[in-house]
Parts: sequence; structure tokens; C-alpha cells
Amino acid sequence: MSIVKGVSPKWKPDSQDWCAIETGYGCLLGEELRSKISLIVNKYFQNEAFGRSAPFVEDGIEWLTNLEKVLLSLAKTHNGTGDAKVYAEWLLLDHFDDLTGQTFSLKKFVKTAGKAAWAARQAIEEISDKDHQKFGEKNAWKVMINSLRELMTSEKLPIGVSKGGIGRTSPFVSFIRELQATFEQKSLARHTHSDETLATEIITTSREFVMRKVAAQNSRSE
Repeated sequence: MSIVKGVSPKWKPDSQDWCAIETGYGCLLGEELRSKISLIVNKYFQNEAFGRSAPFVEDGIEWLTNLEKVLLSLAKTHNGTGDAKVYAEWLLLDHFDDLTGQTFSLKKFVKTAGKAAWAARQAIEEISDKDHQKFGEKNAWKVMINSLRELMTSEKLPIGVSKGGIGRTSPFVSFIRELQATFEQKSLARHTHSDETLATEIITTSREFVMRKVAAQNSRSE
């Protein structure tokens, strides 16, 4: 397997890697499914790299909050009425046309600014979550595991996990074990001490995911 140099490594398994993964899982993985798995793993590589050099959450929230205020202020200012406002806006558009040679719709611009303010608020709520994946190195791995479980569920492939014992490792645990064995950057492979350790972490990660999902659904229904 080769790694492309850059901000984060790229996962590019060869035929032998895929053979080992399929043998561990006990299932053949078609080209389309392989592509989906590759997308998930490479997203993990990106998020993990970001997590190690993540900015302070407070700085991101401050920037988004300031942006939201500016955008909302713009919308409020444009809502003014009266002949003076109409004339001033006409002059603004006239000068914009002279400067750029393009027709400018202030109404559409303000409408877009309103949508951007809403997006900023959503972003603030997202990164305020303590489990936001890009502000935690460990969370990136958990997101990968849950994404792979959801993918395999959609493909009707085994996702059951049990700690088992010697010679009784669950297919999904074996799949993750062999998948991580192909990571050239070994620090990206987590919980590799034993199959039991890996299974325990997958179970914990899955439970956390379900709990957050239920909490989010309850919050929306309130």
C-alpha cells in the first residue's frame, strides 16, 4: 500500500490488502463497496490529522459568532424604509455597476446573507458539541467505526460484535483488525493490542453513537 504525501496520508490498498480484509471478514467486497470503504477510511485520515492540530473550539465559536452578528446586522439595515433608503440603495447599485460592469441585486445578496447567518448558527451548535469529531483525535476513529457499521448494515453484511474468546472473534472485529493492518502509518490503527480490546472499543463506540442518536431525536421531538 502506498501513501500520498500531503496534509494527511491517503489509504490506497492493493489487491493483497483487500484479499486479507475479505479473508478476515469472511465476505467478498465488490468494487463499489470497496470504494465506499476507501472514502470512509480516507475521511478518517483527514479528520484524525485535523484533530491532532485542532484549533481551540472557543476561537472557532468566536469567529462564527462575530460573522453571524455582521450578517444579521446587514439584514436588519437593509430592512429600512423611506425615500432616503431607496435613493441611497439606487446610488450604491449604480456605483457597483460602474465599478464591476455587473448588475447587482442587493435584495438577493441580503437574502443570501440571512441564510449564511443561519448556517453560522448551525456551525456554532455543531462545534460546541463535546463529541465534535474534528476537535478530538479519538473521535475521528469512532466516526470511522460507526460509518463502517452503517455501511455494512446497508449492505446486509455482519456487524455483530462480541468479545468472544480464542478462535471466536466476530467477523466485523476481524474486518476492522485486517483493515487497520493495512494502514502504513501505524499510529492511525487503534486498539490493536488484542481482538478483545478492539471488540470492547467497538462496542463502547456503538453504544455512544446510539445514545447520541436517541438524545438528538428526543431533543427534536420536544
